[in-house]
Amino acid sequence: MKEEGPGGLREAVELLAHQLGYETRHIRDSRRQNVSDLPDLFLIRDGHPGRAMPGRAMWIELKREGKLPTPGQMSMMRLMGRAGLEVYVFRPSDLFAGTILAILRGREEQ
Repeated sequence: MKEEGPGGLREAVELLAHQLGYETRHIRDSRRQNVSDLPDLFLIRDGHPGRAMPGRAMWIELKREGKLPTPGQMSMMRLMGRAGLEVYVFRPSDLFAGTILAILRGREEQ
């Protein structure tokens, strides 16, 4: 499974996210926008008191199997994590194992 394009990991993650009430934003061609260390996707869900699911925001880096985030991405993700943000690296195997769905469901399953 590729990261981008039809049938890719990003499309699958965005579909699951939308089904669970998230808005998604993709950081397109981050190298040309001077944000190359940011993860690929930002997901946010409204936490309005009338909603059954709590509000939530997270950053997600998408990688092919066997690939690692760049040193700059790792540094940024550590910084984001220390600042209290949720940050994840997703691979196709995480999708097939159900890990991505479990993470996106998160708190509403507790």
